[in-house]
Amino acid sequence: MSGTDAAWVVGRLTIGTLVRVFGRLRVYGRDRVPATGGVVYACNHFHWVDPAALGAASPRTVYFMAKMEAHRVPGVGQLIRFFGTFPVRRGESDREAVRTMRKIVHEGHTLGLFAEGTRQRSGVPGEIQLPADGIYAGWFERADGSVWPTAMSLGRRPTFYEHADASLLECHLLDFDGDLYGEPVRVRFLERLRGEERFDSVDELVAQMARDCGKARALLDV
Repeated sequence: MSGTDAAWVVGRLTIGTLVRVFGRLRVYGRDRVPATGGVVYACNHFHWVDPAALGAASPRTVYFMAKMEAHRVPGVGQLIRFFGTFPVRRGESDREAVRTMRKIVHEGHTLGLFAEGTRQRSGVPGEIQLPADGIYAGWFERADGSVWPTAMSLGRRPTFYEHADASLLECHLLDFDGDLYGEPVRVRFLERLRGEERFDSVDELVAQMARDCGKARALLDV
């Protein structure tokens, strides 16, 4: 038993008991959680007690991701790290946090995160937080179930437009030749390669795209 697992045994008996009694916790679907293998809990966040409630309900140890500011609060930071919680820097691309998330799931553990990025004080789910604009390596899943490695550009295309109202996601599938227009798809962001840039010419942009595809290929091992 690891130190984190031992901490969770203690936490379930103490914090978990308090949450169940005073929070009137009710649990549904506990039997659907796989007993082994990597798992991700993508949760809504309405109250500061949510991590404790989810932990009390979960049959497995959960490695939560929490904002860096929480780790800096005296007493709170030490407590959450005792239970395996790791920090994320909000408002920027935090590659270390991404690597930690990948490592947790790859090693067969359970990752807990709040997809909205912050508490929703309105009492209703908030918007999912999109990644920051930039170039990414990831995976592209077609409607037929096939999965392709891809280099992705999320941004406002400053080489072509001085101003744009919204970010656009464009995917370049590696080693793929075909027509995808009008097809429903899913994408998975793996790692950010760089920020979005403005180039002086289309030739410079194309050359950088080729380098981005090379980096994506190396990261995805294809």
